[in-house]
Amino acid sequence: MKRSVTLILLLALLAAGILTGSTLALDSKGDQVTITTHALAGDPSAAEGLTVNFPLIMGGCLFWDISFPADQPEQAVTQFRYDPDAESPSDTDDQASVYFLLASTSYSDIYLLGGSLWEDVPPALTAMLKQLAAGMEPDTERTRTVRLTDYMDCWPLKAYLPDCPLPTSVLNQRMSEYFTVPIPQDYQVEVELATNRLGDLNHVVCRKEEHYLFQSDAWSFETPQGYLFTFPNTYYDGQLTKSVPIDSSRLLAGWGLYRLTLNSDNTDGQLETVYTLPEGSEILDFLADGDKSTFFLLTREEGMLRLRVFDERAALQNTFDLLPMGKEDHYMQTYAGADFLVPMLYGEGPDSYRLAVVAADSQGWQPDFTFSLAEQAALGVKGISWLDTYLCPLSMDYADGRLAIRDAYGDYGENNFYISVYTGDGLAYLGTYESSLTIPAVLQTEYDIATNKSTVCTLPPVVTTPLLNWSETPS
Repeated sequence: MKRSVTLILLLALLAAGILTGSTLALDSKGDQVTITTHALAGDPSAAEGLTVNFPLIMGGCLFWDISFPADQPEQAVTQFRYDPDAESPSDTDDQASVYFLLASTSYSDIYLLGGSLWEDVPPALTAMLKQLAAGMEPDTERTRTVRLTDYMDCWPLKAYLPDCPLPTSVLNQRMSEYFTVPIPQDYQVEVELATNRLGDLNHVVCRKEEHYLFQSDAWSFETPQGYLFTFPNTYYDGQLTKSVPIDSSRLLAGWGLYRLTLNSDNTDGQLETVYTLPEGSEILDFLADGDKSTFFLLTREEGMLRLRVFDERAALQNTFDLLPMGKEDHYMQTYAGADFLVPMLYGEGPDSYRLAVVAADSQGWQPDFTFSLAEQAALGVKGISWLDTYLCPLSMDYADGRLAIRDAYGDYGENNFYISVYTGDGLAYLGTYESSLTIPAVLQTEYDIATNKSTVCTLPPVVTTPLLNWSETPS
């Protein structure tokens, strides 16, 4: 098997004066950036009033901020600076999570320091581990394969809610008590145990079966009433290679939307179900607007992508069916703008992407139109970027019945992109754009251990946070 080692060498180093010369040259012409475009469909006038802004960074010290009208890229304005002390953008997303504790668990000796190993372990798991470790001598190891239902009936859960001050052990206990999900009778785990020279258990590893794998991001928002949250109610079956529903037979209120309310000193909390979904609903996503006055719950129900809109107290306001959603369709993501949402589905092939536009008006949130990316895929502009990737190149904006999309075009990492404009009538404009910035700031050396050979390639600038903005309505 080929193994490679990737070394990233920043040219910001003054060694050999490589970057020094580049910087001196860029200081005099760094703001002389041109944008060229090629219209693939429609008329650029459909993008009139759309301003494109995309900041670029190279080597952590060279920065460009480029803005131009989408229909007149020759009017591009660029601000350039060289700052060797600047901080590079970082991924600061703090994602809530929920997972079955024994789907993949490892406790290492660091938890035993001061005898605190058991503080983070659910009581049922503590009892199982102590029973399995009974009679072990100091400095010994033991491996056992056990059927989990011999020790507990329901999955112990581990949860994380950002900014929640509740002690982790209490949160996990309350979650495990509220979400009572039965463990399959045939589920087994392999448990490795080790003791230290004092005879204390100081190393535990529980290996999962691939057949039952549940580890998922959750969605949580802090509100004046408590922490409003939900999480996917399916898990990935490693043997069937598909997602299947989590057993909800013991959930008193079923799947839905939940709230965690803390006591006055944040030492305990109470869980409640604020909205129960119909049986058979698949939870896909949960979002909020900027001031958390409106919440959005996306589900797959009755062959449709369904949207529910809740107010700030989690009271249901509206329900909409957005797109047909068959078994071959997958939920991708939702782009959330200041006053619009764009949920996205995909199926088989690059022409299978379908999107819906939901926008806020004086009557509240309402669906506007739906469309597919099949036409632009036929023109060679395929797919759409995932929002959860670092430095995602995707940006959208919506106004007056027009949705603008900006995304990467060509090989990943290049500062080439496309802009498309969609209305209720379909694709109104599609154009590709390329900047004149081609100076590499980073060398990437890949060394193949097997062949003892290395290759060097250059990495061009990367986009940090691209933005689109409809500034005016065409006449």
